[in-house]
Amino acid sequence: MEGPCPKQLVVDIEDGNRDMHTRLDRCLQLVEQMAADRQLPHAYAGGRILEAYRTLQSYAQAGISYEQMIHTMRPEGLGDLRQLQQRAQLIQAGHDHVLNDKGWAVARNDYLRALYRHEKGSNVHSFKLSATFNEPLEHLVAMAREIDNVHHYDSILSGVVLDQPSLFEGSFYIGVKTPWPFKNMDFMLHAHGADLSEEHKCTVLMFGTPKSIPSDHLRKLPASAATCTRVTVLEGSCVLLRPLPPGPDGRPRTQGYMMVHLNPDLPSIPQLWIKLLLKVASPWLHGLVKGGLKTCFATPASVLSKRMAERPALYDLIRRRMSLF
Repeated sequence: MEGPCPKQLVVDIEDGNRDMHTRLDRCLQLVEQMAADRQLPHAYAGGRILEAYRTLQSYAQAGISYEQMIHTMRPEGLGDLRQLQQRAQLIQAGHDHVLNDKGWAVARNDYLRALYRHEKGSNVHSFKLSATFNEPLEHLVAMAREIDNVHHYDSILSGVVLDQPSLFEGSFYIGVKTPWPFKNMDFMLHAHGADLSEEHKCTVLMFGTPKSIPSDHLRKLPASAATCTRVTVLEGSCVLLRPLPPGPDGRPRTQGYMMVHLNPDLPSIPQLWIKLLLKVASPWLHGLVKGGLKTCFATPASVLSKRMAERPALYDLIRRRMSLF
Protein backbone atom coordinates (compact mmCIF):
# COMPACT_ATOMS: atom_id res chain seq x y z
CA MET A 1 0.00 0.00 0.00
CA GLU A 2 1.31 3.39 -0.95
CA GLY A 3 2.08 5.83 1.85
CA PRO A 4 1.53 9.58 1.75
CA CYS A 5 3.77 11.56 -0.54
CA PRO A 6 6.46 13.77 1.09
CA LYS A 7 4.49 16.91 0.18
CA GLN A 8 1.39 15.57 2.00
CA LEU A 9 3.50 14.75 5.08
CA VAL A 10 4.71 18.34 5.23
CA VAL A 11 1.11 19.59 4.98
CA ASP A 12 -0.02 17.20 7.75
CA ILE A 13 2.83 18.27 10.03
CA GLU A 14 2.08 21.93 9.41
CA ASP A 15 -1.62 21.33 10.13
CA GLY A 16 -0.70 19.50 13.34
CA ASN A 17 1.57 22.34 14.41
CA ARG A 18 -1.17 24.85 13.68
CA ASP A 19 -3.59 22.82 15.84
CA MET A 20 -1.03 22.66 18.63
CA HIS A 21 -0.33 26.39 18.44
CA THR A 22 -4.06 27.10 18.37
CA ARG A 23 -4.53 25.09 21.55
CA LEU A 24 -1.55 26.78 23.21
CA ASP A 25 -2.79 30.22 22.20
CA ARG A 26 -6.24 29.41 23.56
CA CYS A 27 -4.72 28.19 26.81
CA LEU A 28 -2.66 31.36 27.19
CA GLN A 29 -5.72 33.49 26.42
CA LEU A 30 -7.65 31.66 29.12
CA VAL A 31 -4.88 32.20 31.66
CA GLU A 32 -4.77 35.92 30.80
CA GLN A 33 -8.56 36.13 30.95
CA MET A 34 -8.52 34.27 34.25
CA ALA A 35 -6.12 36.78 35.77
CA ALA A 36 -8.41 39.66 34.81
CA ASP A 37 -11.69 37.84 35.38
CA ARG A 38 -13.05 38.46 38.86
CA GLN A 39 -16.31 36.62 38.24
CA LEU A 40 -15.47 33.70 40.51
CA PRO A 41 -14.19 35.76 43.48
CA HIS A 42 -17.06 38.23 43.14
CA ALA A 43 -19.62 35.43 42.99
CA TYR A 44 -18.07 33.72 46.00
CA ALA A 45 -17.92 36.95 48.02
CA GLY A 46 -21.59 37.57 47.19
CA GLY A 47 -22.64 34.13 48.39
CA ARG A 48 -23.39 32.88 44.86
CA ILE A 49 -21.58 29.60 45.43
CA LEU A 50 -23.12 27.63 42.56
CA GLU A 51 -22.32 30.44 40.12
CA ALA A 52 -18.72 30.52 41.37
CA TYR A 53 -18.48 26.76 40.96
CA ARG A 54 -19.82 26.91 37.39
CA THR A 55 -17.10 29.44 36.57
CA LEU A 56 -14.50 27.15 38.11
CA GLN A 57 -15.78 24.22 36.06
CA SER A 58 -15.62 26.19 32.81
CA TYR A 59 -11.91 26.82 33.31
CA ALA A 60 -11.23 23.26 34.43
CA GLN A 61 -12.97 21.93 31.30
CA ALA A 62 -10.74 24.18 29.21
CA GLY A 63 -7.70 22.39 30.60
CA ILE A 64 -6.60 24.88 33.26
CA SER A 65 -5.36 23.08 36.38
CA TYR A 66 -6.24 23.94 39.97
CA GLU A 67 -2.59 24.90 40.48
CA GLN A 68 -2.81 27.48 37.69
CA MET A 69 -6.12 28.83 38.91
CA ILE A 70 -5.39 29.03 42.61
CA HIS A 71 -3.01 32.00 42.35
CA THR A 72 -5.22 34.07 40.08
CA MET A 73 -8.78 33.19 41.00
CA ARG A 74 -8.88 32.02 44.61
CA PRO A 75 -11.41 34.11 46.52
CA GLU A 76 -10.41 35.67 49.82
CA GLY A 77 -11.23 33.38 52.73
CA LEU A 78 -11.19 30.19 50.64
CA GLY A 79 -8.26 27.93 51.46
CA ASP A 80 -8.38 25.84 48.29
CA LEU A 81 -10.48 25.92 45.15
CA ARG A 82 -11.31 22.26 45.78
CA GLN A 83 -13.14 23.46 48.88
CA LEU A 84 -15.42 25.43 46.56
CA GLN A 85 -16.35 22.22 44.74
CA GLN A 86 -17.12 20.44 48.02
CA ARG A 87 -19.15 23.38 49.31
CA ALA A 88 -21.14 23.73 46.08
CA GLN A 89 -21.98 20.02 46.04
CA LEU A 90 -23.01 20.11 49.72
CA ILE A 91 -25.26 23.13 49.13
CA GLN A 92 -26.93 21.57 46.09
CA ALA A 93 -27.50 18.32 48.00
CA GLY A 94 -28.92 20.24 50.97
CA HIS A 95 -31.35 22.09 48.70
CA ASP A 96 -32.49 18.86 47.05
CA HIS A 97 -32.87 16.83 50.26
CA VAL A 98 -34.73 19.41 52.33
CA LEU A 99 -37.42 19.64 49.63
CA ASN A 100 -37.73 15.88 49.05
CA ASP A 101 -39.95 14.11 51.63
CA LYS A 102 -39.63 10.63 50.12
CA GLY A 103 -38.82 8.13 52.87
CA TRP A 104 -39.78 10.53 55.67
CA ALA A 105 -42.57 9.89 58.20
CA VAL A 106 -44.98 12.81 58.60
CA ALA A 107 -45.57 13.59 62.28
CA ARG A 108 -47.84 16.60 61.74
CA ASN A 109 -49.12 18.51 58.74
CA ASP A 110 -51.09 21.64 59.64
CA TYR A 111 -49.74 25.18 59.99
CA LEU A 112 -46.47 23.42 60.78
CA ARG A 113 -45.18 20.43 58.84
CA ALA A 114 -42.92 18.09 60.86
CA LEU A 115 -41.22 14.92 59.60
CA TYR A 116 -38.85 12.30 60.97
CA ARG A 117 -36.46 9.81 59.39
CA HIS A 118 -34.27 7.04 60.76
CA GLU A 119 -32.60 4.23 58.87
CA LYS A 120 -32.54 0.94 60.78
CA GLY A 121 -29.17 0.25 62.36
CA SER A 122 -28.00 3.85 62.01
CA ASN A 123 -27.29 6.23 64.90
CA VAL A 124 -28.44 9.20 62.81
CA HIS A 125 -31.90 10.63 63.50
CA SER A 126 -33.19 13.32 61.14
CA PHE A 127 -35.92 15.91 61.61
CA LYS A 128 -37.53 18.27 59.17
CA LEU A 129 -39.79 21.28 59.79
CA SER A 130 -41.46 23.74 57.41
CA ALA A 131 -43.79 26.71 57.88
CA THR A 132 -44.77 30.03 56.32
CA PHE A 133 -43.85 33.31 58.03
CA ASN A 134 -45.39 36.71 57.38
CA GLU A 135 -42.00 38.39 57.28
CA PRO A 136 -39.41 39.26 54.62
CA LEU A 137 -36.69 36.70 54.05
CA GLU A 138 -33.87 38.90 55.35
CA HIS A 139 -35.52 39.04 58.79
CA LEU A 140 -35.20 35.27 59.15
CA VAL A 141 -31.60 35.40 57.94
CA ALA A 142 -30.87 38.03 60.61
CA MET A 143 -32.36 35.84 63.35
CA ALA A 144 -30.00 33.02 62.38
CA ARG A 145 -26.87 35.12 61.85
CA GLU A 146 -27.25 37.48 64.82
CA ILE A 147 -27.63 34.60 67.29
CA ASP A 148 -25.97 36.59 70.08
CA ASN A 149 -29.28 38.47 70.39
CA VAL A 150 -31.37 35.34 71.02
CA HIS A 151 -31.71 36.12 74.75
CA HIS A 152 -33.83 39.16 73.83
CA TYR A 153 -36.71 36.91 72.81
CA ASP A 154 -36.17 33.62 74.67
CA SER A 155 -34.77 33.27 78.17
CA ILE A 156 -33.83 29.59 77.88
CA LEU A 157 -31.43 30.21 74.97
CA SER A 158 -28.07 31.92 74.85
CA GLY A 159 -25.86 32.57 71.85
CA VAL A 160 -22.29 33.60 71.12
CA VAL A 161 -20.84 34.56 67.74
CA LEU A 162 -17.42 32.90 67.76
CA ASP A 163 -16.20 34.00 64.34
CA GLN A 164 -17.53 35.53 61.12
CA PRO A 165 -14.78 35.36 58.47
CA SER A 166 -17.10 36.57 55.71
CA LEU A 167 -20.63 37.85 55.13
CA PHE A 168 -21.91 34.35 54.46
CA GLU A 169 -19.92 32.27 56.93
CA GLY A 170 -19.64 32.03 60.70
CA SER A 171 -19.12 29.90 63.79
CA PHE A 172 -21.62 30.01 66.65
CA TYR A 173 -22.35 28.68 70.13
CA ILE A 174 -25.92 28.06 71.32
CA GLY A 175 -26.79 27.09 74.89
CA VAL A 176 -30.18 25.59 75.85
CA LYS A 177 -31.54 25.43 79.40
CA THR A 178 -33.53 22.24 79.96
CA PRO A 179 -35.84 21.29 82.85
CA TRP A 180 -34.68 19.06 85.68
CA PRO A 181 -33.62 16.22 85.70
CA PHE A 182 -31.97 16.78 82.30
CA LYS A 183 -28.63 18.50 81.88
CA ASN A 184 -28.51 21.71 79.90
CA MET A 185 -27.48 21.22 76.27
CA ASP A 186 -25.33 23.21 73.90
CA PHE A 187 -24.30 23.28 70.25
CA MET A 188 -21.09 24.33 68.50
CA LEU A 189 -21.95 25.11 64.88
CA HIS A 190 -20.15 26.22 61.76
CA ALA A 191 -22.48 27.66 59.11
CA HIS A 192 -22.13 28.95 55.57
CA GLY A 193 -24.87 30.48 53.48
CA ALA A 194 -25.47 30.63 49.75
CA ASP A 195 -27.54 32.85 47.48
CA LEU A 196 -29.39 30.48 45.15
CA SER A 197 -31.81 33.10 43.86
CA GLU A 198 -30.77 32.61 40.24
CA GLU A 199 -30.79 28.81 40.32
CA HIS A 200 -33.62 28.01 42.75
CA LYS A 201 -35.15 31.34 43.90
CA CYS A 202 -34.07 30.78 47.50
CA THR A 203 -31.23 31.12 49.97
CA VAL A 204 -29.69 28.16 51.81
CA LEU A 205 -27.79 27.99 55.10
CA MET A 206 -25.76 24.83 55.70
CA PHE A 207 -24.63 24.08 59.25
CA GLY A 208 -23.12 21.38 61.43
CA THR A 209 -20.76 20.72 64.32
CA PRO A 210 -17.14 21.16 63.16
CA LYS A 211 -14.79 18.18 63.52
CA SER A 212 -12.26 20.34 65.36
CA ILE A 213 -12.82 23.53 67.33
CA PRO A 214 -10.13 26.26 67.36
CA SER A 215 -8.77 27.13 70.80
CA ASP A 216 -9.72 30.80 70.39
CA HIS A 217 -13.34 29.71 69.91
CA LEU A 218 -13.23 27.67 73.13
CA ARG A 219 -11.96 30.70 75.03
CA LYS A 220 -15.09 32.63 74.01
CA LEU A 221 -17.53 30.11 75.50
CA PRO A 222 -19.53 31.06 78.59
CA ALA A 223 -18.62 29.36 81.88
CA SER A 224 -21.93 27.48 81.78
CA ALA A 225 -20.70 25.49 78.74
CA ALA A 226 -18.61 23.30 81.04
CA THR A 227 -21.76 21.77 82.56
CA CYS A 228 -23.70 21.25 79.32
CA THR A 229 -24.22 18.13 77.24
CA ARG A 230 -22.76 18.83 73.79
CA VAL A 231 -25.11 17.84 70.96
CA THR A 232 -23.53 16.92 67.62
CA VAL A 233 -25.26 18.25 64.51
CA LEU A 234 -24.14 16.38 61.40
CA GLU A 235 -23.05 17.85 58.08
CA GLY A 236 -25.90 18.25 55.61
CA SER A 237 -28.20 19.97 58.11
CA CYS A 238 -29.63 23.10 56.55
CA VAL A 239 -32.17 25.90 56.46
CA LEU A 240 -33.82 26.92 53.18
CA LEU A 241 -35.72 30.21 52.85
CA ARG A 242 -37.82 31.10 49.82
CA PRO A 243 -39.66 34.41 49.27
CA LEU A 244 -43.38 34.05 48.53
CA PRO A 245 -45.81 36.51 46.94
CA PRO A 246 -47.27 38.95 49.50
CA GLY A 247 -50.35 37.84 51.41
CA PRO A 248 -53.84 39.39 50.99
CA ASP A 249 -52.84 42.10 53.47
CA GLY A 250 -49.81 43.00 51.37
CA ARG A 251 -47.29 41.76 53.93
CA PRO A 252 -44.20 39.95 52.64
CA ARG A 253 -44.10 36.20 53.22
CA THR A 254 -41.33 33.62 53.41
CA GLN A 255 -41.48 29.84 53.27
CA GLY A 256 -38.97 28.31 55.65
CA TYR A 257 -37.60 24.77 55.79
CA MET A 258 -35.19 23.26 58.32
CA MET A 259 -33.55 19.84 58.22
CA VAL A 260 -31.39 18.64 61.12
CA HIS A 261 -29.36 15.42 61.33
CA LEU A 262 -28.43 14.41 64.90
CA ASN A 263 -26.32 11.58 66.27
CA PRO A 264 -27.32 10.94 69.91
CA ASP A 265 -25.40 7.62 69.76
CA LEU A 266 -28.64 5.69 70.11
CA PRO A 267 -29.41 3.33 67.20
CA SER A 268 -33.01 2.91 68.32
CA ILE A 269 -35.33 5.46 69.93
CA PRO A 270 -38.95 4.47 70.65
CA GLN A 271 -41.36 6.05 68.17
CA LEU A 272 -43.45 7.30 71.10
CA TRP A 273 -40.50 9.41 72.27
CA ILE A 274 -40.00 10.78 68.78
CA LYS A 275 -43.66 11.74 68.45
CA LEU A 276 -43.57 13.38 71.88
CA LEU A 277 -40.41 15.27 70.95
CA LEU A 278 -41.93 16.55 67.72
CA LYS A 279 -45.24 17.34 69.41
CA VAL A 280 -43.52 19.49 72.03
CA ALA A 281 -40.39 20.78 70.31
CA SER A 282 -41.71 21.72 66.86
CA PRO A 283 -44.46 24.13 68.04
CA TRP A 284 -42.03 25.57 70.59
CA LEU A 285 -39.44 26.24 67.90
CA HIS A 286 -42.06 27.67 65.55
CA GLY A 287 -43.35 29.92 68.33
CA LEU A 288 -39.80 30.95 69.18
CA VAL A 289 -39.17 32.14 65.62
CA LYS A 290 -42.53 33.93 65.35
CA GLY A 291 -42.07 35.60 68.74
CA GLY A 292 -38.54 36.64 67.87
CA LEU A 293 -39.65 38.15 64.58
CA LYS A 294 -42.40 40.10 66.33
CA THR A 295 -40.14 41.36 69.13
CA CYS A 296 -36.91 42.08 67.29
CA PHE A 297 -38.38 43.89 64.27
CA ALA A 298 -41.25 45.76 65.94
CA THR A 299 -39.73 49.19 65.24
CA PRO A 300 -36.58 50.58 63.57
CA ALA A 301 -35.14 50.85 67.09
CA SER A 302 -35.70 47.14 67.85
CA VAL A 303 -32.61 45.05 68.41
CA LEU A 304 -32.41 43.21 65.07
CA SER A 305 -33.70 46.18 63.07
CA LYS A 306 -30.70 48.12 64.38
CA ARG A 307 -28.31 45.23 63.72
CA MET A 308 -29.50 44.95 60.12
CA ALA A 309 -29.03 48.70 59.62
CA GLU A 310 -25.45 48.28 60.83
CA ARG A 311 -24.77 45.57 58.21
CA PRO A 312 -26.10 46.90 54.89
CA ALA A 313 -23.46 44.98 52.93
CA LEU A 314 -25.23 41.74 53.83
CA TYR A 315 -28.89 42.53 54.36
CA ASP A 316 -29.32 45.06 51.55
CA LEU A 317 -27.64 42.56 49.23
CA ILE A 318 -30.07 39.80 50.25
CA ARG A 319 -33.04 42.15 49.92
CA ARG A 320 -32.00 43.24 46.41
CA ARG A 321 -31.28 39.74 45.18
CA MET A 322 -34.50 38.21 46.45
CA SER A 323 -36.63 41.10 45.19
CA LEU A 324 -35.63 40.14 41.64
CA PHE A 325 -37.56 36.90 41.97
